[in-house]
Amino acid sequence: MFDAILIASTGLSAYSRGLSNISNNVSNLNTAAYKRSSMRFQDLIYNQSSTLGREGNGVIAGKPLPVFTQGELRRTGNALDVAIDGDGYFILSKDGKTFYTRDGQFDFDSDGVLVGRQSRVPVMSLSETGQLVALNITPLRNMAGIPTALIKLDGTLSTTDADRSHTISDVNVVSAAGVASKASLVFNDETDPAVTGVDHRWGFTVRNERSETVASGTLIFGSDGSPATGADKFAFDWPSPGGTQKVTLDFGTPGGFAGLTSFSAGGTSTARLQSADGKTSGSYTASAYEDDGSVVLNYSNGEKRTAGRLALAWFAEQDRLVAQGASLWTDPDKALTAVGAPQTSRLGQLSGGEIEASNVDLTQQFSELIVVQRAYQASSQVISTANEMMQQLFDMRGRR
Repeated sequence: MFDAILIASTGLSAYSRGLSNISNNVSNLNTAAYKRSSMRFQDLIYNQSSTLGREGNGVIAGKPLPVFTQGELRRTGNALDVAIDGDGYFILSKDGKTFYTRDGQFDFDSDGVLVGRQSRVPVMSLSETGQLVALNITPLRNMAGIPTALIKLDGTLSTTDADRSHTISDVNVVSAAGVASKASLVFNDETDPAVTGVDHRWGFTVRNERSETVASGTLIFGSDGSPATGADKFAFDWPSPGGTQKVTLDFGTPGGFAGLTSFSAGGTSTARLQSADGKTSGSYTASAYEDDGSVVLNYSNGEKRTAGRLALAWFAEQDRLVAQGASLWTDPDKALTAVGAPQTSRLGQLSGGEIEASNVDLTQQFSELIVVQRAYQASSQVISTANEMMQQLFDMRGRR
C-alpha cells in the first residue's frame, strides 16, 4: 500500500504542473503573439518481469511543448504595429544576439531605429544586397525640395472668347530651397478678329504672387489650332531666394492636340495648368507597412518614400526554438531554414496597423482544467483510500 501512496503522489505532482501550465496559458490570454503550451504526461515503468508483468510507478509531467498555430489578427489603430499573416518570424538583433518574434509591436527609438516596443531590440530589414540591417529613418526624416523646371498647359484658348483674355492662376513654382510661391499666366488675344487666314496670336505675361510681371511673350497657333513650330515652348527666369531659376512653359506639340490649342470653342477659354514639376521640401510625419514588408514614410509635402523592407525568418522545425519571454525566441540549435522578404517563398504577408493575438483558446483551457482537476482529485483519493486501508491494518494489529 505504500507503493500505492507513492504512485498516487506522482499524479499529484504531475497534475500540479499541468495546472501551472494551464494557469500560464490563461494568464497570457492577452499577450501579443503568445504561443500556448501543451503539457504531455508520461507513464513511469520501472519493473517488468515474466512473473509480475509490467509494474507501473506513476506518471511524470513532460516538457511543455509550444503550439505554433497563428493567433487572430486584431486591429490596433497604431500604424507602427504590424502582424504576419502566414508563416515567418520578425528578426531582432542587438550586440550579436538574434531573437525571433511574431509580436509586431514596434516603434522608432530616439535614434530613428525601428525597435521592439518592449524589448527595445532593433528590427532587421533587408538591404539592397540581401543583408540584414537595422531600419534607420534618421537620414530620411527630411525630404529636400526639387525646384520647378517645367510647366505644362492644356485646354483651349477660344478665338471667340468675349473677353479676349484668359488667366491661369495658382501655379506653384518651387524654388531650389523647396519653398513654393504662386505664379499666374495671363493671355490676351492679339489677333484682329476682322482678319482671317492668319496664324492666331496670343500675348501672355507671367506674374508673381504680387501681380508683378516676371516675363512676357507671344504664343502663335497655326491654322490647325496647335502651337506653331518654334512657339511651343517659352523659357524665362523666375526670381527665387539667392538668385533666379530657369523655368520653361510647355504649350504643347506642333501638330498635336494634347497640350494647349486655339479654336472657336463656344466663346469660353478652358486653358489650364496640366502639370508642374518641382516638389516642396517636407518632413517625416508618419509611416505605414505594405503587404510585401516595405516600410513607407509619409511626408508633410504629400510625398512618400520607401525606407526599407522588413525581413522574415522561416523555420522548418519550430519546436527547436527556445522561449525567452516577452514573446521572443532564440535558435540555439540552428534550426533557421530561410531568411527573406514577406510574400516570397513560404513567407506570409504583413498587415499594418494590426497585431497577432495569443492563440490561447479559453474553451480548450477550461476543458483541460476540469480534466486536470479531476485527475488530481482522483490521485488524492487513492492516497486517502490507501491510508484508510493501512489504518485498518494497524487497527487489526492493535486488537490482537
